[in-house]
Parts: sequence; C-alpha cells; structure tokens
Amino acid sequence: MKNNKYDWHELEDAAESAQAMIKGGDLSPGVEKALRALVKMFSDVIKKGTRSEYFAHVSPYNVEINNTTQCRAITRNPQRIKELTADIGRNGVRAPLLVRRNRTGNGYSLLNGTHRLEGTLGAIEDGAWDTSFKMPAVIIPVEIYGTVEAAIPIIQVMLNEDRHKKIGNSESDYNKFIKNYIEENKIDLTDAHQYDTTVNVMRLLIQCKSMSTIKGYITKAKNKQLLSRSDVEEKAAGDWSKDAIKVHKLRDAGKVDGKYVHRGSIHGNKFDGHVSFTSLHGSTDDQRYWRDQRWKTANPHRDLCLIVGAQRTDGSPEKVLNERKKFFEERFYRYKYLGDKGLQADIYVIAPQIKQDAALTFDGRQVAVLGEHLNVPSSWKFISRADIIKAFKQGQPFLNSWIFTEKK
Repeated sequence: MKNNKYDWHELEDAAESAQAMIKGGDLSPGVEKALRALVKMFSDVIKKGTRSEYFAHVSPYNVEINNTTQCRAITRNPQRIKELTADIGRNGVRAPLLVRRNRTGNGYSLLNGTHRLEGTLGAIEDGAWDTSFKMPAVIIPVEIYGTVEAAIPIIQVMLNEDRHKKIGNSESDYNKFIKNYIEENKIDLTDAHQYDTTVNVMRLLIQCKSMSTIKGYITKAKNKQLLSRSDVEEKAAGDWSKDAIKVHKLRDAGKVDGKYVHRGSIHGNKFDGHVSFTSLHGSTDDQRYWRDQRWKTANPHRDLCLIVGAQRTDGSPEKVLNERKKFFEERFYRYKYLGDKGLQADIYVIAPQIKQDAALTFDGRQVAVLGEHLNVPSSWKFISRADIIKAFKQGQPFLNSWIFTEKK
C-alpha cells in the first residue's frame, strides 16, 4: 500500500500531462525519451509512495537553489512564502520537492518547490520545527539525470502551480508572454535544443493554440534575436519612417491627401512634407514610386522625403551596400527615359543600417566603412534631388559617398 501521508497530486498531474504530450507526438527523440523516463519514475513514486527508490526525506539545509538547476527564472512570491511558512509550521510539508542528487553525493539541487523550501526554512527559523526537520522529496539519481535532463524545463512547467493562469486572448498577449518568458529565462532560440524546449513549454502554457501557431510565435521571437545580433539594422517600413521623423525632430502637421505631413528640418534643410520608405524588396519600390508621384503632382509645393533601406539582407553589410547601389542605378535608368520625373522625391535619406565599422567589398574593391548609428542624425545620409540630377547628367549612376562613409 502507498503511504498516503503526502499529497501526490502534483506528480499525478505532471505524469498525466507528460503522457498526453507523448501521445500528441511532434517531440524530438531526446525529449520523448526524457519524458518517458520521468513518467516511469513518477509512476513508481505514485504507486509505492515513501517506499519508492526515488523518494527520500531530506534536510532543507542540504537543498541548493540556483538558476542553473531550475532551468528557468526563479521567481519568488513573498506573500506565498509567508502563507506557506505558517501552514508548514502547523502541518508540515505535504507535497514533495523535486530534486536531483548532486554528483558529489553531498546534497541536492532543487528542480521544483522553491516556495515550499523557503517556507520550511521560515518555519524552522520561527521555531515551529527544529533544525532536524526533514522534507519529502522525489529524487532524480545522478545516473539517470543525463537521460531526463532534456525534459526538465517541461516538467517544471507541469509542476508549476501558476501554469493555468490566464495569459490573455490577443496575438499581442501571446507574443508578449513568450517574449517575457524568453528574456526572463535567458533563452537562446538559435540553439536548436532551447528552441524545441521552448516550443514544448509553450504547448503547455498556451493550450488554446495549435502547434503550428505556437511555432510561428516562437520563430518570430527567434528571428528578432537573430536581427538583434546581426551587423545590420533591419526594421519594418513604417518603423524606418517613424525613426527618421523622431531623430530629426519633425513636427506632426496633420494629413494632406491621405498622407501624414511633418515640418522641421533635415540636415539643416527646411522640410514641409511627407516622409516615406522604400526598398528594392519585391514590388515595394515600383508601387511606392507611382503612389508618391501622384501625391507629389497633386502637392507640388510640398516636400517629399524618401527613406531608402535594404530588406532581407541576411545580416550582410555588403548586401546593404549593394542594395543602395542598385537603388540609384534604378533611378539612373528611370532618369534616362523619364527625365526629372524619374525622381519622385525632393530628398533621399539613406537609412543607417550598418551597425559597426567594417572592411567590406564594394563595387569590386575593398573599402573601410564607418559604422552608422540609428539615433545620430548625421548617420542618416542626406542626398538632394539636385545632387542626384547633377551626377546623372555627368553619366554617374551613384557616388560612393551616397552609399557609405569611408573610415579614415
């Protein structure tokens, strides 16, 4: 007969959830093997209770709390610890900790039960129990920890009393929740194991969404991590326009013919008009050209500023330079056939995308390129329509100074 002195519901719930996840499939072989091993271990404890080889009473002073063994951020709720201190002082500990035995054989590392452990230490400190008091614990032996390690973060979520807390209903709620989880736990999604583990954890926490949707959320977060580490600044089209307006401190002047108008100065040049963004990705530039041309024709007294950026660069600064070159070559081609109308904007501003100084190959030669900074106005290269026409008339599709600043 199983000893019913302790509450095994957490273990039963975790084993049931793990079995459901295994049955649901779409797990890596390593994670599936780890979950099966943990289910077998938990089932033994649930069946045999305190007689299980995986159960022991341990001194709270021999259990170590650290971020490494928890595999996730350790969060403490002071009110919860206070409540548990009082309850444990009266009734002892009912639900076992989950720990792993240290390789040295001296002591344990905590995997689940931070509040219980701290509540127990508080009860001893308050005099409710003496220092010989021991806590129930499910122990993962050293020899099998390597087998089950891949599933520890998943099991921790299954054992977490907050796992059923409502996250929200909107896409932004889910994305924000995932973002916070990744940041708090310092997860590197470019690591295949950490990516898979995060997907499996989110399957438990966001059960109302399909596996493919959850993978979509996490892949989006992964791509943001990649961009943050890239040598190239990449943003959505609308964000580039917003940043240009912010950096140059342009003032909102309402709407004219459906487009937002701003006033101020760009690189010392008075500006009163619309700021838009273009790139050579897909049909973006062609569509932008005709839309801007119609607006400019209807508002000839207004300025038009075109932010020129590179998209889908794969983090390559050289691709950025080549995209800039190609942009002006396209304008040169239009100018040959359309004359001045081939240039729809009054001002062309190059988006600062190359984050740091670099030695790059451009137009067949090695160049030393000065890094560009998003929040520095001078990093946003300013090229007037008149300067472009002057170069085009001389048969020059571009000047190197339009493409990059050479480091001296």
